[in-house]
Amino acid sequence: MSPTTPYGPLIESRVRVVTWNLWWRLGDWERRASAIAETLEELCPDLVCLQEVWQEGNDNQAALLAERLGMTSAFARDRTEDGVDQGVALLSRWPLADVDSRALPVPSDVRDANVALRAVVEGPRGPLLLAMTHLIPYPHRSEWREQQIRALVDFVAATHTRATDHHGRSIVAGDFNAPQAWTWSSIARTNLLGALGRKGAPGLEVKLLGEMYRRATAWVYAGGRQQPVLQTKS
Repeated sequence: MSPTTPYGPLIESRVRVVTWNLWWRLGDWERRASAIAETLEELCPDLVCLQEVWQEGNDNQAALLAERLGMTSAFARDRTEDGVDQGVALLSRWPLADVDSRALPVPSDVRDANVALRAVVEGPRGPLLLAMTHLIPYPHRSEWREQQIRALVDFVAATHTRATDHHGRSIVAGDFNAPQAWTWSSIARTNLLGALGRKGAPGLEVKLLGEMYRRATAWVYAGGRQQPVLQTKS
């Protein structure tokens, strides 16, 4: 009998996560819709974090994708233009519980607030906290993105005061609208990882999954080590 694994080999669990800014209805959005759905079908993710999702009347882009992929969805609006809503959304292969959203701080000259969206994923190996956001645009207003990160920390950590216990399993993802160098320095200045730890939330592992415009980046943070483990460029 091994002293480190007295009950036999550990069962390995993996969760496939995608974060993607869909560009709302900019450009040829109708033609782009089928490519988005086909790409997600090919990737076969367990969890999807979407930014710039459109909603018009009873039609919601995230809900349409979830129906096609056989997933559950949640949506939070952050602005409306010409009668069409824009917001962030979560897709999950498993049921979502305790869904909540929160407006993030913005400058007085910005009409619409950025939002953060979170839910507890009722996964096959127990609950998992999933949260995501879309921060104020790069390159200016970096001080406001830091304030938004602080608000995001409080929003994520607040789930630890609720009845649902996800045992420290957390993923935070989204479009942070900043290049890699700024994101790392901002994490240091706001003490994102340490603040989450002090509030009872887990340490976070930083995974850089995509890069937009060669400047702005989309990030995934997951419970575990505090170092970049993956980077892909679009």
